[in-house]
Amino acid sequence: MLYSEKLKIFSAAHPSKYITVDGAQYRYVLGGQEDGKTLVFLNGGMNTLEMWMDYVDALAGDHRVLLFDYPQELPTNQALVTGMHAFFKALGIEAPIFVGASDGGMVAQIYVQKYPGEAGGMILISTGGMDEATLKSLKKKYRLAPVMLWYMKHCNYEKLKPTLIKAGMRHVRDESADEVAYAQDMFETIFKDYALKTYNKDVGEKAAEYVAQGVTYDQYYAAYFAARGITGDKDENGKPITNSASRKKKEAIDKAVPDASTKQKHLLYEALGVSEKVW
Repeated sequence: MLYSEKLKIFSAAHPSKYITVDGAQYRYVLGGQEDGKTLVFLNGGMNTLEMWMDYVDALAGDHRVLLFDYPQELPTNQALVTGMHAFFKALGIEAPIFVGASDGGMVAQIYVQKYPGEAGGMILISTGGMDEATLKSLKKKYRLAPVMLWYMKHCNYEKLKPTLIKAGMRHVRDESADEVAYAQDMFETIFKDYALKTYNKDVGEKAAEYVAQGVTYDQYYAAYFAARGITGDKDENGKPITNSASRKKKEAIDKAVPDASTKQKHLLYEALGVSEKVW
């Protein structure tokens, strides 16, 4: 099964929730046993919560499991840790057991230093220590990361995207053909609309506007990406066919959010420019 196929199944079984705490918006999945110990998975690098999707069902029988994306409003690990502390309080999470990969492992270490005695445990995967030499090395290694993130936000992301996918594939070595195909599909899926989802403030603000009226963020973004770029047909004389684009958008939105209520679909039609004449 390809990554994109697995992602579709996971998203249907574990729809994302959203909460804003101290001005930072968190997308998260929380499940499992409410009376169990809470495992908090911390993403590595530019990964999203979906990097942990294989672990949720396997661990949810005995534990409470939390996955979440790092809010764009918190640009440093120090700010993220402070925000996480408030986020956990808002969800009623105490004594979190961190499972941190790569940069997520660094975040876990910063957290236990900043809030001693509050974590229930820590599992680190492919991460570094907090000693001066390691921090200096990491700072040098990722010195260009802020430049890349700025470029993704302000410049031609579509031009950058193949480079990001190629960079990801460089880590795939000596794997089977199926594993290579899975990795290629994974990076293509992750980076397909990464910059828009993460950095486009206008899209985010409009999504929030319609979420306040009754749709979910997942519904809005699913509909947005399904309808984006759709244009209408023309007749044999080259003239636009009335409401052709709206009909095609409506069809795409209906397919993207089949479980949405009539009210939610109408809100999505309105948000994404579908003429009321085809509702």
